[in-house]
Amino acid sequence: MYCIGSDWRIGMDSFNLLREDNSFIENEYQNNNSNYLGVIFSGIGYTLGNPLLYYSRNILIENKIDYFGINFGYTKNENYKSLNQENKNKHFINDNKIIITSIPAYKFTLQWQTIVNPNKNFQ
Repeated sequence: MYCIGSDWRIGMDSFNLLREDNSFIENEYQNNNSNYLGVIFSGIGYTLGNPLLYYSRNILIENKIDYFGINFGYTKNENYKSLNQENKNKHFINDNKIIITSIPAYKFTLQWQTIVNPNKNFQ
């Protein structure tokens, strides 16, 4: 169900996070051998490439913090766009369950003392 795969961004690794509908949750990961992990979640219409998240990612990387970014990709997912609001919520919850249950399976997670979630208030 998951493994470290080839990168979809230059210089980044990614995890193969497979949804029930066999589509992948896009993500990127950079290991800096840090005791800290920074996790950035994209919004529904806001991707990791948009300025706020792009610069947050760069701050993590420049400070040698391990980085994990999730790009849900809902605006490109025709299945998701056709769902009613209740089922969109379930889809979002299921995506997060996949992420939460998959990441601890990687052996290197034991090295992290702290997990941070930079957001628009991150300085």
